[in-house]
Amino acid sequence: MQSALPPETGMAGRFPRVLNVVLAGYSIMEDGEIALPEFWGARRINDAGVTLIKRFEGLHLTPYLCPGGIRSIGYGHTRTVRAGMRITPEQAEQLLNEDLRMAERTVSRLVGVPLNGNQFSALVSFVFNVGAANFSNSTLLRLLNRGWYDQVPAQLMRWNRVAGEAMGGLTRRRAAEAALWNEPEREEAQQAAETASSAG
Repeated sequence: MQSALPPETGMAGRFPRVLNVVLAGYSIMEDGEIALPEFWGARRINDAGVTLIKRFEGLHLTPYLCPGGIRSIGYGHTRTVRAGMRITPEQAEQLLNEDLRMAERTVSRLVGVPLNGNQFSALVSFVFNVGAANFSNSTLLRLLNRGWYDQVPAQLMRWNRVAGEAMGGLTRRRAAEAALWNEPEREEAQQAAETASSAG
């Protein structure tokens, strides 16, 4: 995971660790938050978002240091990686899914305005990369919760630095997230086309 340092705080956020406790489908987080099981209708990242994350994280079956200096494995997984660890592609997918569930819950919990699927997925990718704490304290989130949707792409682009240096990979990732944010969902695009056709 390329961990961008926030423009506001300069500290990389970390997701809370999932305790090894599962009761009747619940996951109890280290901070006491209860994560609902998937079948309760939790919102999920779409395929475009997953593809974006995989493209920029890459698949690593042994530990590596991301540009932010954080030991990672698989598709940017950091919580349980240790020296000498080796995983399979299937295990990398499982770790990715666990990390995505955390990012999805963060976006669902903190964003107080409606999002379409592409907007939600762009933010999940962003949170996956920068961490829940950074997102919760960001200007991006404050502006979005005021309803200033058009400010999100520019705010995303601010998060492209590590130790004060702009990183090409992070700049490209932020641009891809901004493009996904701006891309209408299929139904929205179809409705827009039908409206334009009717107006003509």
